[in-house]
Order: sequence, then structure tokens, then C-alpha cells
Amino acid sequence: MNKRLWNFELLRIVCMVMIIGLHSLGHGGILENTRVGSLIFFLAHVLESASIIAVNCYILISGYFGIHSTFKIKKLLNLYFQMFFYSLIITGIFIGLRIGGFSIQALIYLFFPFSSQLWWFMSVFLTLFLCIPFINKFLHTLSKKELSILMILFILIFVIWPSVPIFEPIDNKGGYSLYYFIVLYSIGASVRLFYENGTLS
Repeated sequence: MNKRLWNFELLRIVCMVMIIGLHSLGHGGILENTRVGSLIFFLAHVLESASIIAVNCYILISGYFGIHSTFKIKKLLNLYFQMFFYSLIITGIFIGLRIGGFSIQALIYLFFPFSSQLWWFMSVFLTLFLCIPFINKFLHTLSKKELSILMILFILIFVIWPSVPIFEPIDNKGGYSLYYFIVLYSIGASVRLFYENGTLS
């Protein structure tokens, strides 16, 4: 039996709370309906800024544990069918409550949640999952020096570059793209390769 690392489990829980908060702020309309300059406006945006890293943390954790994992088609199918199940249930509830109406497009989204990107995170994550065996194989071939250079390049391109106002970010989807997920996964995996069992290997 694998020993649970409760620090990572706690981080996952905190990230999930952050994501719930982000959805409440965004989809719940809090950010749009607060008066600019008010205390609620300030607190809502501080909370959003503090919580926006939640998805990044999930992908970094995936890289940390995924670097030594083996690809299993069963796990991929399980993730997809979970996605389809919740798509079916949630859409059924909305139709039953007559919320949002019904359309052919909604029906297509219902049966093809992955290709329609009905759930953007799962669509990108499942695509990343398909790439993981090749990412892992590539990272395992690199020396520590090469890993360090790669991580520095990633930070310069995806962290420093977008922070300079006069530069147009390479990631034009604001951190929601597949290649940004690949970057985060690779960073998490590299941390694991550098610090196996808590010591520099």
C-alpha cells in the first residue's frame, strides 16, 4: 500500500477550496456586482488573486507524482467517463429545471464534452495525460544541468516575459493552454527528479 503524503493531500484540499471560491467569485457574479473601490471589491479581488494559483498547483503536483508513473489506458478512460457522467447529470438537471433552454449545440456538448471543451480543465488535462509518457521519457534523459537550463527557460518565457508590459505573452490563453500545462507538469516532475525523498539526488 502506498503511503499517503498528507502535506500534498492538504494542499489538494486547499486548492479545491480555492477553485470553489474562484467559481463563486466569477460565475456567481460577485466580481461583476461589487462597487469599485469598496471594501467588498477589494476583498473579492484579493481573494481571486490569492486563489488563481490553484489549478497551477494541481498540475505541478501531477508532475511531481507523474514522473515515475506508467501510462494506463484504463485510467484515461475512467477520467473520460467521469467527465461524461457529470456532463450528462448536470445537463439533465438544467433541462429538467428549464434553465438555459435546450439546443442542438447543448446536445452535442453533452455527448462530446472532451472535443467541445465543455469542461476546459478536463479537456486540457486529458490531452496532457496522453502526452505524459513522452514528457517523462524526455525528462528522464536530461542531466541535472540540462533540466536546470530547461526550467530557467520555462520561467523566463512563461513567468518573466508575461510580466513585462511591453511584451506580448507567448501563452495567449492566459495559462489555460495545453503547452502551459506541459510546462507546469515538467517543472513539477523536475522538482521530483532533483529532490528524491527530500534530498538532492
